[in-house]
Amino acid sequence: MDSKSDWHYGKKTKTFLFKRKKNKGSINALNGLKKSIDTDNVEDTVDTDNVDDTVDTVPSPSNILYPKEDEAEAVILEISTSDNLNDTQNDEYLLSGRRIVDIAYFFKSIRRIKHKGFECSFSENMTLVNEKRNGFSSNFVFKCLICGVFENIYSEDPDRKDVYINMAITSAVINTGQGYSQLDEFTAILDMPCYANSSYQKYHEKLYSNLFDASVDETRLAGIEEVKLAIQNGEVDNQGRELVTVVADGALSKRSHKTNYNASSGVASIIGYRMKKCLFMSVRNKYCVICERASNTKQIVREHKCYKNWTSTSTSTESDIIVEGFKES
Repeated sequence: MDSKSDWHYGKKTKTFLFKRKKNKGSINALNGLKKSIDTDNVEDTVDTDNVDDTVDTVPSPSNILYPKEDEAEAVILEISTSDNLNDTQNDEYLLSGRRIVDIAYFFKSIRRIKHKGFECSFSENMTLVNEKRNGFSSNFVFKCLICGVFENIYSEDPDRKDVYINMAITSAVINTGQGYSQLDEFTAILDMPCYANSSYQKYHEKLYSNLFDASVDETRLAGIEEVKLAIQNGEVDNQGRELVTVVADGALSKRSHKTNYNASSGVASIIGYRMKKCLFMSVRNKYCVICERASNTKQIVREHKCYKNWTSTSTSTESDIIVEGFKES
C-alpha cells in the first residue's frame, strides 16, 4: 500500500480549539472575551455616514406630543392597580394536600368575621397568608386587603371538650391494630400531612394512661355488679363472703407449637360469668427495647417508662396473672 495514500503516514496538523471553548471555565478569560465581543459589535453597528441623518431626524420639543392630564392620570392609576394585584398574588400562601376539618365549626368561624366600619367580604377581601399546623389540626391565618386585620380560622374548635383530632387519630390507629408506619403510609396516599413519630409516641403514652384509668374504673363497676347478682342468688359462704363465678384465660404473644415456649410477653384476664364483663386483666413483659439496646451498645439506660416486669419463664406468665387477680378480688 502506498504510504502517501494512507492517512496513518500523512502529515499531521494541530487543530486549535475555538476561542470560546478554550476559555471555558475561566472567569477572567470569559470577561475579557465578552468585552472584546461587545467592542466588535459596537464597531460594526456604528456607521459614521448616517450620523448626520440620525441627528436631523431628532424631533424638536415643539413637535413632541405630550398626553393630556386626564390621560396621564389614567395611565398612572392603571399601572399602580396592576402592581397592587401582583403584590397580592405574591403574598398569598399556597396550600397543598388535604386536611381534616370540622365542617360545622369551620363555616361558623367564617360567618363570624365582621370588620366594623368596612364592608369587608371574606370571599373578595380576605387572602390566606399562612397555615400553622399542629399534627392534623390547622390554623389558617387570613389577612383583610381592605383594613389589614388578621383573622385565625381553625380546622376544629381548639376548646372542644371531647377527643381532640390528634388523640382521635392515635386512638383509631391503636384500636385497628396498626402503628405509626401504617398511619404514615395511609396519610401519604391521601396527600395529607402527618405528625412525626415523636408526636405519635407522645399521644400514645397519654392515650395509654387514659385507657388504663378508664379500664380500672370499668372493672371495678363490673365487680360490683357481679357481687350484687351473687347476693341476690344467695351465693354466699358461711362467713358472708360473696361467691362470684368467673372464667379465666390467658395467652402468649406468639404461638409455641407445643415446643417453643419463649414468648416475650403474656396476658391473662378474668371474666364474670353472669355479666360477661372483664373483672381483671394484666400483662407480663420480659423485654424492653430501650433497655435491650442500651445493654447491647454498653451505654447508660436513658430515663424512660419501662414495661419490663417479668424475668421468669414464659409459661408461668398466665398463671401468675390469674393468681394476682384472685388476690385483689
